[in-house]
Amino acid sequence: MIFRITILILMLPMVGYADSNFKRGDANGSGVVDITDAIFSLDAQFLGNVSYSCDDAADTDDSGVIDLTDPINTLSYLFLGTFIIPSPGPDSCGIDPTDDELLCEEYLECPQVDVPLTVAPQVDQPESPTKLETIDLSGQVEPGFDVEILGGEELVIVDTEDLLEDGSFTTRVPLQLNRRNRIFVTGIKDGIKTEPRAITVIQDSEAPVFHIDHPGGTETREETVTVVGRISDVLSGFMGLEVFVRHNREANLPEEEVEAEVIIGIGTNGTFERRDIQLDLGENTLEVVARDKAGNDSEKHIITITRLDPLEDAFQLIRHSGNNQDGVVRKFIPESLEVQALKRDGSPFAGKLVQFKVIRSDARLSTDKETSRADGLVTLQARTDEQGLAQVYLRLGSDAGCGNNQVEVTSAGLTGSIVFCASAKAGPASQINVGSGNSQKGAVGSPAVLPLRAWVNDACNGIEGVSVTFAVIQGNGKVDGSSFTTVTTSRTGHAEV
Repeated sequence: MIFRITILILMLPMVGYADSNFKRGDANGSGVVDITDAIFSLDAQFLGNVSYSCDDAADTDDSGVIDLTDPINTLSYLFLGTFIIPSPGPDSCGIDPTDDELLCEEYLECPQVDVPLTVAPQVDQPESPTKLETIDLSGQVEPGFDVEILGGEELVIVDTEDLLEDGSFTTRVPLQLNRRNRIFVTGIKDGIKTEPRAITVIQDSEAPVFHIDHPGGTETREETVTVVGRISDVLSGFMGLEVFVRHNREANLPEEEVEAEVIIGIGTNGTFERRDIQLDLGENTLEVVARDKAGNDSEKHIITITRLDPLEDAFQLIRHSGNNQDGVVRKFIPESLEVQALKRDGSPFAGKLVQFKVIRSDARLSTDKETSRADGLVTLQARTDEQGLAQVYLRLGSDAGCGNNQVEVTSAGLTGSIVFCASAKAGPASQINVGSGNSQKGAVGSPAVLPLRAWVNDACNGIEGVSVTFAVIQGNGKVDGSSFTTVTTSRTGHAEV
């Protein structure tokens, strides 16, 4: 099956810009600053009937932000004389002397001069994510140009005299802490700016957050336990997340022997599972620690489990088979979930009523594998047969993850419960969506600022290992230097060029 999406990039004429000429305060672009500019600005901000063609002109107070103060200051200038409009002023054409994120796409009342565009700087991608608060940024720009670096904690300028002969540079760039820093590197000469080169550096000093879904109780009669939970790191994301689950008798084991399996999920979330940890009779202590890709460790989470002697009960309910299975989302797992009821002397307890209940995910239970998902149940009761056995079939939920489908089994007269865990893998690819990079604007012959990303999924979960072809279907652009290229989706289901 083939899925197609279209990503649009608008390529503009190959000219640079020396910050477009405009008159400040002339929000409607008429060439004259008057009361209609204040009215126009209020309409644009609060009614949306009109829009600015030159944001710099609408920024009356040169604050770098267009807001209510701009039309108020225009009125103060016109009728009270209590406000002076900053450079270039309301009467003369000129460029914006302030570095901000506002643009002037079109201003017809002032002459504009097109300047030949120079090549965007080359920039080496720093390590990301990082715990460092300041990074060394290296790159190369055409000789004779200064380098402007925006998007970090502060503006950084590398003067021409600080460049090497070939335009190479290395400079310190402070990062905004615990944020995704979108850094733009631009060459500047005599007011002429090259196209910017964009990179992303995530500064992450915060530890990941995790939650233990199982075990939830403090007592059990099971010989082993499977630790299952969810983990997330808003900044570093799910890639590189590690979880370590250590029994108190495993204090001297290396981390790789106590590491849980982690499966990525949607967004920055993932699930984790360490199966079949042997429990001793009496008190057991489990220590859980999470670590993100930047090397931030969470605080230790301690789980205390007391394994009780099963002979204390009038009868025993034991997990017979079916735990820790793997399957595909929205499909039945291979084997049934089966428990056995035993009398105190170890003989089968026939006719005992047992309840199975889904306690995590949107999984469904049934008495056979022919039942549709719509007819499946969240709670299902069954009586044990002559062998003391009771079983149900589990159809997995729609989200992929480690041990993320859980069924609790209880029976009257027994303290505590048994929990079955099952892991779900993503289903076959059913669609492809635009991830990012659509509707960009750029200069002819220059690279797009943002990469093109597509997401292949099963309508819920990303699919790894799918070949995705990016092909130019209009214009003479290139993807990775060719008219088409094929890449394979990552663990998240994303493909990028």
